[in-house]
Amino acid sequence: FNQHIAVGGAAVFDSMWGDQMRKNTSTGEYEPAGKYSGLFASLMPAAKFSWLNHDHFRIYSKLAAGGMVGTVPGSGSDSEDGTSGPDIQFTPAFQVSPICVSAGGGHCWGKLEFGAGMLGLIQAGFVYRL
Repeated sequence: FNQHIAVGGAAVFDSMWGDQMRKNTSTGEYEPAGKYSGLFASLMPAAKFSWLNHDHFRIYSKLAAGGMVGTVPGSGSDSEDGTSGPDIQFTPAFQVSPICVSAGGGHCWGKLEFGAGMLGLIQAGFVYRL
C-alpha cells in the first residue's frame, strides 16, 4: 500500500516420511511398526509492516494466515487389502515473524526472518525485485 505496509502471500509445499515405532509392553523397548509419509500444501495471504525503512536496510514484521491441506498417514479408512490409507485433512495455517531484516540495493536484497509457523523458525534468502 505504501512504504510501511505491504501485502502479498506465501505458498508452501512440504512432505514428511519416516519409521513408525511401537512400544513393546512386555520389554518396554520401542520396535519398528511400519513406515509413514505425508504431503502438505498451504496458501496464506500475508501482510508486512516496515518499522525502519531506509534505502539499503529495512526492519519489518510479517503476519500470514490461511489454510493447509494434507495427507495424514494411516488415519484413513481400511482399503480392500486391509491396510489403512491416508486421510486428507484441512487445517488452519499461519506464520508470525515479529523480527525481520532485509538489506541490499537496487534489484538485489538479502533477507533474514525470525518467527514461528508453517514457514519455520528462521528464513533466510535472496530477493530479486523487478
